[in-house]
Order: sequence, then C-alpha cells, then structure tokens
Amino acid sequence: MSVLVKINPKKVEDYNYLGGRSRNFLKGPFPTMKDVFMMAVAYGFKNDKEKSLPKPPHDLFREDVFSQQDIAVLTALYISKHGMTIDESITDIEKVIRQAEKWAEGGFSLLRQNTMGDGDQDNIFSMVDLINEFV
Repeated sequence: MSVLVKINPKKVEDYNYLGGRSRNFLKGPFPTMKDVFMMAVAYGFKNDKEKSLPKPPHDLFREDVFSQQDIAVLTALYISKHGMTIDESITDIEKVIRQAEKWAEGGFSLLRQNTMGDGDQDNIFSMVDLINEFV
C-alpha cells in the first residue's frame, strides 16, 4: 500500500505556485511539487522546526513519486533525528514520511520567504547554500 504524502491545506496554493502549477504563472521556481516538499523538509530539518499538520490534511502525492535517492535522504534525516545507527533497519516508510511532513510544515514558511518574499538576492543564495549542504 502506497503512503500518501500530506501537507497543510492552507499551503496548497503556495505549493502550486512554487511547483509551477499556479494558474497565474506558467513556471514556478521548482520543477515539481515533490521538489517543493523536499526543500521545505530541508528547511525544517536544518532549522530544527517541525509542526504537526492540521486536521484534515491535504493529500499532495503518493510515496511512489519519491525516487530511491529521495527516500534515502528522508531516511537519513529520520535516523539523524532519532539518534539511530545506520545498522538499524528502517522498514516503516510511513514513519519516515510522517516525520518529513512535520519538517515540511515547520520549514515551509522559510522556504516561502526565500522564494516568494521580497526578491532579495540573499534569500536565493541562502537557499542555494542549504541545497549544497544536503548534496
């Protein structure tokens, strides 16, 4: 059974804009909604911000949208957060995704500020630096 990745329903319009699905814009700064989610996760993890999703959450996409590399990154962040060792098996991908959702919810405001804010070029550079930390 595939796990549904969920977000805050109040942020759907911003996800659509950033992922290039907005009616007002043809192309957002990220190629896919998954990329928006992954960047929000990175901001949340890096800044130690996590928030639970409100009920009911919005279904963004299915887990099978993630590449093997995406799952590896999310799993590594999960292991780091929970003080686990690499030797311990992570078989419950739903736990990993639920944690990622909390980071995405916590980090989305920083992502939004750095991509949809006042257009300050320093914001873009800080986003590039964050990406480079995870590459």
